[in-house]
Parts: sequence; structure tokens; C-alpha cells
Amino acid sequence: MFVNLVTRTAALGRTVVKKANETEVTFLAASIAYYAFVALIPLLLILFVAATALFGEEVADGLIGLTQGFLTPLGEETVVDTVSNAAGRGGTTLVGVALLFWTGLRVFRGLDIAFSMVYGVRMEPSFLRKLWNATIAFVAVVLAISGILLLGTFVALFPRPPPLMLATPVILFLTLTVVFLPLFYFFPGVPMTVREAAPGSIVAAFGWALLDSFFGLYAANAAQFGIYGVIGGVLLLVTWLYIGAIVLISGAIVNAALSRNEILDKDRTITVHDDLNERDQQVDVMGHLMWCACPDCGEDIHEDLISGGTVDCLHCGAVFEVDFRLIKRDAE
Repeated sequence: MFVNLVTRTAALGRTVVKKANETEVTFLAASIAYYAFVALIPLLLILFVAATALFGEEVADGLIGLTQGFLTPLGEETVVDTVSNAAGRGGTTLVGVALLFWTGLRVFRGLDIAFSMVYGVRMEPSFLRKLWNATIAFVAVVLAISGILLLGTFVALFPRPPPLMLATPVILFLTLTVVFLPLFYFFPGVPMTVREAAPGSIVAAFGWALLDSFFGLYAANAAQFGIYGVIGGVLLLVTWLYIGAIVLISGAIVNAALSRNEILDKDRTITVHDDLNERDQQVDVMGHLMWCACPDCGEDIHEDLISGGTVDCLHCGAVFEVDFRLIKRDAE
């Protein structure tokens, strides 16, 4: 049983790496990170103005101080100077709202394209679907970042006994898992269950919790390495966003590798059958194999092959070759 588990885990790992290379995860993550970075200053500005109007300067200053977990000290000082400058704040806020709206749409579009490429969905979603997905993405990302910031603030303000120190990463992990779950449930554009969406949410939550710990530790000790000043703070933040985007897309890839509903664009497929076992297969109009049956356990395997190749079964660990000469087309 242990050997089978190791075999299946290794097969899953190979599938995830293969899918990551096919979907160009790093390129997609870079575009998402760029627009997320551009959105941060207007977002902080709007939050600062709202907090000042509702709660006063002290609360607003505390809100800006939450950035210390993601920026070097000099970078944090630059952000504070930028958003707290009273001169022209009203007009700047209006521009900030417009910029935040535009960059928010770009972040959503990047995530939408990434999930569509991972799941192989070719159908264009409706406007209402796009609006719903955009809302889910915005709420999930805002809640995730807010949870990280608030938990970091709580830890900084209140002394912690050793048990709580150990529990903090666990609390953050559980919080992010719940926050990310709707993202992986609604975004793929294919029928999903909570059970199918959970693995990606867990992977993303674990990755973000790890990122928070690592970059928080670096930022806390960055003063002694302040060679690059503001540039160092900007690079740190962009790197955080870039790796965070990679982690999110990787969670989607894990779900796609485990899901039996990876390809559902049936309008672009035709039915063929195998001469050996007479099982139906799905092949798209370009001749790409969409799924086939494992010869050992009979479970359906989702792949995207052009002219055959090696296929790993995630159910039983079998590895076999697909030869397109065995497939006879019964419809053109």
C-alpha cells in the first residue's frame, strides 16, 4: 500500500510539472503579479482615506503599518509618505479608484485565463459569469491578504506563549484554506464539488502561509541588509506577489490533475472508439486525445495528446503508451 501511494504521488507530481510547463505558469503569474502590484498603492490610498474619515489618523496609521510584514523598513516608509500626503488627496483618491478598478479587472482576467488554460476550457464564459468570478476573486484575495495582515498585527501587539507561537501558522493555514476554497470551486468553469476543489485550496493556503513566514522573517531583518533601499522593498513585494500567483495557479493544476472533469468542451469533440476494448474515447477536432481508459484499472484518464505518448494513471499508478494507430475514427 505504501509503495502504491508513493507511485501515485510520483505520477501526480509528474503530471503537475508537465501541466505547469504546458500552461506557462511563470508567465501567467508574472502578469498577475504586475497588475496586483500596480493595484496596491491605490488600494492602500483608498483604505487610508476611508480609515481616516471613519476612525481617525491613529487607526489609519496603524493600517499603513500593517505593510511591515511585506516591505523593508525603507520601503514601508515610502508607502506611508505616498498615501498619507494630504496634498491633492481628494483628486488622487478618484484616480486611485479608477486605477484600482482597471488593475483589479486585469488581475481577474489573468486568473481566468490561467484557470481556463489549466482545465482546457475553450468556451467563453458569459458576462454574468465573468462578473461573478471577478467578485469571487476580489473577495478571496482581499480576505486572504487581510487575514495575513490582521494575524500579523495580533501577533505583534499581544505577547504570545509558546503554544500560541506554534499555533499561529496553523491558524493562518486554516483561514487561507477556507478563503481560497470558493476561488477553486467557481473559477475552473467546469462542474466541481467541494471535495474536488479542496486539494488546490489546501496547496495554495500552505504555500501562502509559508510565503508569509519566510518573507515576514526577511522583512524583519532587512534593515541590516538595506543596500538597495526602496528598490529592495519593491523587489521584495513583487517577488512575494509573483510567487503567490504561482502558488495559486499550482493549486489549480493539482485539482485539474486529480479531477475527472478536466475537459468538458464537448462542442469541440467527436466520439471515436478503440479497436481493442470498444470503449468510447474523446478526441477533439484537432485530433488531441482528451481522455482514455486505463488498461489496468479501467478508470478514466484525462490527457491532451497529439500523436500518442506516455500516460500515467493517477488511480492505480500504471504507466502505458497511447498509440493513435489503435484508434479508429467513426465520425468525421
